[in-house]
Amino acid sequence: MERQYNINICGYQCNIISEESREEIDRAIAAVTERVKAITENNDRVSTTMAALLVSMDLYEELEEAKMATGNLRMQLKGYFDDAARADEEKRALKHEIAVLKARLGE
Repeated sequence: MERQYNINICGYQCNIISEESREEIDRAIAAVTERVKAITENNDRVSTTMAALLVSMDLYEELEEAKMATGNLRMQLKGYFDDAARADEEKRALKHEIAVLKARLGE
């Protein structure tokens, strides 16, 4: 369910609409505020707005890296599932072969 929140990031007030809980919104605000302050505290010539843009670019880059890592993990998992399916099929075939051999021995 979407909710409206009045938020403040580095002195900028705005309203947002989100499905996230207030706690999640507050965590996001704290993370962004921390990153913006880290940039502005180290460089007097960088405005809060410029720092926010730099943070957004960093976050975008992190998102893309996370997407790539997720895709790689997904492919690895698919490979593991395929291997497990092949092993299961081989196990079934071997069980069948054992049953056939046992039947021959019993003749």
